[in-house]
Amino acid sequence: LVPILDEDRALEFVTRSHVVLVRDYDKIDQEYQRCISLDVIKTYGIGFRWVGDCGYPVKRTWVLPISSHEGTLRAVKLHREKPLAEGQRKSGWAKFGTNDRHAYFDFWPAPEWLNADKTEYLFLNGGELKALTMLTLGFPALAHTSGEMCQWTPEQGERFRGRSVAILYDDDGRGHLWRDAAVQFFYPF
Repeated sequence: LVPILDEDRALEFVTRSHVVLVRDYDKIDQEYQRCISLDVIKTYGIGFRWVGDCGYPVKRTWVLPISSHEGTLRAVKLHREKPLAEGQRKSGWAKFGTNDRHAYFDFWPAPEWLNADKTEYLFLNGGELKALTMLTLGFPALAHTSGEMCQWTPEQGERFRGRSVAILYDDDGRGHLWRDAAVQFFYPF
């Protein structure tokens, strides 16, 4: 299912958030040390909000405009630097949909955008911010917008047929489970 996005509201939020990140880049980079270059931030339109609301509590939050592989904005994912309370999720979806669905589960950046000649590995990461760091380092990297929840579909997998995928995971219990699920999912392709 694809959410029906209120594009005007979403684009305004994304654009304003991008302006904040570009303006405050040095301070954000120093404070959070994500090692995401300004070039990558500009390429993917990444933003940051110190505080705000979009149907989801926003405080020290990365704003990720999630597009389909065709380049259409489908959703806005938010990733907090620090959860607001113990046990609270680090990421969620801005509520810019015109229906009850705000999430868009797919690989991002789209594998079609990376390494068009298909000669190198694609580096699959457990999260979008990790993928952005790898892109900064010059590697063709991506993540799935479901994070480590492994909500992959066979149709999404077909887009990797014949490609080599390196799986980068966190060295903890959840990371190991995600790694094992990723190996099992990608093996047929």
